Amino acid sequence: MKYLGEKSISHILKIILGIFWYIGWLFFLILIISSIISIYRYKGMLNIIATIGVLVIASSILFIIFQLRNILGTLISKNPFSISNVYRFRNIGFSTLLVGIFILVNDLYFKGLRTFTIFDDSSGLYTNIEIYIPFLLGVFSLILAEIFKIGYQIHEENKLTI
Repeated sequence: MKYLGEKSISHILKIILGIFWYIGWLFFLILIISSIISIYRYKGMLNIIATIGVLVIASSILFIIFQLRNILGTLISKNPFSISNVYRFRNIGFSTLLVGIFILVNDLYFKGLRTFTIFDDSSGLYTNIEIYIPFLLGVFSLILAEIFKIGYQIHEENKLTI
């Protein structure tokens, strides 16, 4: 049985991210058109704020996919420990935290303090774990940025060593 090396996995990830990129742009354009129609049809400050929130989340996701594609490009070219990847991971981290904030604000508005409920007598066991995922992924990306920063420094020191 042939071993799936990192090259084949990288190329599979490149294809997957490419698909996400083009589908994401298609959905984003549809979202912009429907947002314009929604703002025109339902005039109200709450609708405008919600529409802006959805557009910020969608554009943040596209930005994250763009950053991941660039990181994957440096991985394929065998130069992952670059200072640009440090900034890319930081961008991903802050963008993911921004998405988490928008999701949290949305849940707090519609669910109130029930957002943080673990057990509710009327409906049984209830958890709202999805509000924590963007925060955890954002922190994870910021940690990766620091790891790649150290990797970049070690890489630069090794280039100077004779």
